[in-house]
Amino acid sequence: MTLMKIYKLLFISFFFISKITLTAQNQGHSIKIKFRDFKGPELYLGFNYGDKKFISDTAKINKNGEYVFTGPKPLEGGIYLAILPSKKYFEFVVDEQNFSIETDTVDFIKNAKIKGSENNVQFFAFVNYVASRQYDLMRYKSRVDNLEAGNDSIKFYQEKMTAIEKEISDYRMNIIEKYPNLFIADLFNAMREPVVPDPPKLPNGNIDSSFGYKYFKAHYFDHFKWSDDKLAKTPLLHNKMKYYLDKLTVQVPDSIIKSADWLIQQASGSKEMYKYIVHYVTSTYERSNVMGMENVFVHVAKKYYTPKKAYWADSATVAKIQERADALEPLLIGKTAPNVSLADTSTKKWYSLYKVNSPYTILYFWDPECGHCQKVTPKLVEIYHKYKPKGFDVFAVCTQRDTEKWKKYVDEKKMVFTNVAMFKDVADHPEKYIYELKVTDINSINFHKTYDIYATPQVYVLDKDKKIIARRLGVEDLEGFLDNYLKNKASN
Repeated sequence: MTLMKIYKLLFISFFFISKITLTAQNQGHSIKIKFRDFKGPELYLGFNYGDKKFISDTAKINKNGEYVFTGPKPLEGGIYLAILPSKKYFEFVVDEQNFSIETDTVDFIKNAKIKGSENNVQFFAFVNYVASRQYDLMRYKSRVDNLEAGNDSIKFYQEKMTAIEKEISDYRMNIIEKYPNLFIADLFNAMREPVVPDPPKLPNGNIDSSFGYKYFKAHYFDHFKWSDDKLAKTPLLHNKMKYYLDKLTVQVPDSIIKSADWLIQQASGSKEMYKYIVHYVTSTYERSNVMGMENVFVHVAKKYYTPKKAYWADSATVAKIQERADALEPLLIGKTAPNVSLADTSTKKWYSLYKVNSPYTILYFWDPECGHCQKVTPKLVEIYHKYKPKGFDVFAVCTQRDTEKWKKYVDEKKMVFTNVAMFKDVADHPEKYIYELKVTDINSINFHKTYDIYATPQVYVLDKDKKIIARRLGVEDLEGFLDNYLKNKASN
């Protein structure tokens, strides 16, 4: 781990608000903070949530010039922030519940005197040490950056930087060995990364080039104490989890689902870590703009966001997330697209998506009055003509019920592929067309809900069996996707 990574892990705090039941014998907390050069009326006790900071308590200055954060219950362990009104702050460890910190605003950490908390004595000493070594590290890095590639001095400076990183690692290990029962030992242990041994040789005599990656991922959390709720209120859970999902996991839905399941399983013994990981994965992949990541959201929501397992969420929240997962599940990549059977209002001829006899179908939902649709629909016409010889057809569904504007636009832009929409009599008398004429169904008439159409345009790409191979593409991205898809298919 580089020094900058260590520094970031230590100082970019992340916490998750939680409520836990505390036993009657707990004695509460009293944390005193005093500044030699600041006597403002208030000081704030804070925490971070994601990339945002929040205030959890306020202390008024007392006659001794102290700010005392006190309460009848213990503070949940972790790393907290003392925040001045100017928004300057420093971090400290909460494990002991009664301690004091005296410092100044010139250098919060270096000039601090701590009583009653060995965790903070060691924490502040480590931060000071890292800061002093960081100066040398950045100096060597600057010299490397200013040298031309191949310069003999590069190796010299890189060795210097490696030596500093080892010194920092040795410092942490010394604390772990000397104070094994302190929370700071758990904190430093959690920061450790696996040392990868030399790779073995394969039966053919070649070195296993994938060994390093596999070993590092398999042992990345070896020293992380999954049962310790306090680690949920440090930067480490968030940063290590995110690195595991984003950097150590292949960025395809099935691989991410496997990694997410593993993380959640490891955290199952800690309510706080379990809650955070489930919440993070669910919200992150539901909002993802990367195609296919809805699969991750649906999997985690269906498996873990249930009334029994999502113990922190009320019934309305669980129901809302389950409803969203239910809406997306039929539209995931790999699923068979729901049928759409609607009419061309010019000829009153009915067309079914399932009867499009083409190796590939571009399913296009659009609105002639939508500004972006007006911009990209002519591009779709060009794509249709270019890729039709390669087996692509277009099934375009107008989401607007003003059929005159729709027909006019179709004619003007020469949209010669299949164009359907909902005409007035179908909307007014759906039972006639569903049950008497049997030319459509409820899912087709309610295609906005069926296909989760909340904005236009929407693009799906289907194979010959009408399985979804791409969804929610921009028309501007469609050509690149088709080229890559056909290229990969040919190579396989």
